[in-house]
Amino acid sequence: MKQVMEMTSRLKYAELIEKNFRNHNQVELSTSFYFVYDVLKGYYTYLEDKFYDITGYPPSLVVRGKIDFVGKYMHPEDFPQYGKIIKQWEALVNNAAKKDREKIKASYDFRLTSSTGNPVRLLYQTLHVEFNCAGQMLYIIGKCSDISHWNKQSDMVLTIAYPEGYKHFLFPASQNSPYDAALFSSVEKKIIKLLSEGLNSQDIAGKMDITFNTANTHRRNMLRKARVRNTSELVSFAHCHHLV
Repeated sequence: MKQVMEMTSRLKYAELIEKNFRNHNQVELSTSFYFVYDVLKGYYTYLEDKFYDITGYPPSLVVRGKIDFVGKYMHPEDFPQYGKIIKQWEALVNNAAKKDREKIKASYDFRLTSSTGNPVRLLYQTLHVEFNCAGQMLYIIGKCSDISHWNKQSDMVLTIAYPEGYKHFLFPASQNSPYDAALFSSVEKKIIKLLSEGLNSQDIAGKMDITFNTANTHRRNMLRKARVRNTSELVSFAHCHHLV
């Protein structure tokens, strides 16, 4: 009976994600898996099979074992920043108007220790958060992506998407508190969008009526701000953090 109930829940979650969140026209920037986290129970009730491809741990180990895989497998050095990220996220949600709470989305990155003992950097994105009438979180539907190939830093970034815009909070290991990092200007965001469409600096210069050198300077500044090595990683960063 228990296995039948588990299968029913798994199919229900899979159908929900397929219908509302998976975009078959979107190019996947990395290996990803979807999940459902029960906030009141404190564990994941659904994990896609790609969780194993990324971490080496069977999804059934986490779901049936009622394990919070983030808390259990997170790299020890990331715990201090992770605690601050969760507090920051909760504070922002709690201070928002009730009508806006379900519209707020968050993403943050952390290192997870895989089954082989090697760290994997994951980008954790909340796609939908369900609240009860008292404003209490019930469950989170989200997506985790392996971003190890383009983010080698130990610092963690929290991105909050509000109905009216975005805020970025950087959590460097060398600082005790986050600071609001408006990573990109409006001009830079336009350039990122054009880069994601496949345009080069010459094309962007003509489209935005700026010089080739100005376009290249903006691109170099964005690489430095995002702490990535090339344009491909910059576009990946922008997609992961809801900037395009």
